[in-house]
Amino acid sequence: MKNIYLLLLVLGVLVSACELPDNKDPKSATDVPATTVFSNALRDGLRHLDQMNQNVNVSRLMCQYSSMMQYPEPSRYIFDDRQIPDGYWNTTYLVLQDLQEVRMLIQDLSGSESFNRMNANRLAIVDIMEVLMYHNLVDILGDIPYSEALGGFDNKTPAYDDAATIYADLLSRLGDDIATLQAGINDGSWGAEDLVYGGDVEMWKKFAATLKLRLGMRLADTNPTAAQAELAAAL
Repeated sequence: MKNIYLLLLVLGVLVSACELPDNKDPKSATDVPATTVFSNALRDGLRHLDQMNQNVNVSRLMCQYSSMMQYPEPSRYIFDDRQIPDGYWNTTYLVLQDLQEVRMLIQDLSGSESFNRMNANRLAIVDIMEVLMYHNLVDILGDIPYSEALGGFDNKTPAYDDAATIYADLLSRLGDDIATLQAGINDGSWGAEDLVYGGDVEMWKKFAATLKLRLGMRLADTNPTAAQAELAAAL
């Protein structure tokens, strides 16, 4: 019995030794800079939108650019059995969560005049990416959580916003982003962390206008007056 007590005592010491304050997993970061989160959001978001894997992204099936032979249901717009739209939904909102995290990390930063202009450019680029992700989500699924989205545990049942209302707000946001972006010689943005345009503000401005043009075209059959105004502004 004495030996058993000694064995339990040794085991207790070994277990407690594994719980030292510096026993941290070096591969699980707890403090990630905004630049890294932004790069990750760009990579995950754009890869997700252009994903050819039909278990993840059914956009090419929906517009009949491709079809499936072994599992023909998705080609016939039957998605419930494989829950592909659920996966698309989840991945898109995870990217939006990353972009929101970037916004929270940098929105209160301030410094010199040139730094403030750079940060304004950064926030505008983050917003353009958010518009792109929401645009694709609402195009595919219609009404979605928007104004109350990304509340996490504080709001587990966000309201669904009307698709037309979301579109109007996305177009308004793009207009603000285009007006905010400044591509002067002393105005920076993300730099090397920007995996798309390498921090080229002028290219992001053109992309925002192109995206505005695309959203405007979506309105052509439902609100031709608004569509014409948005197209003119984008051009």
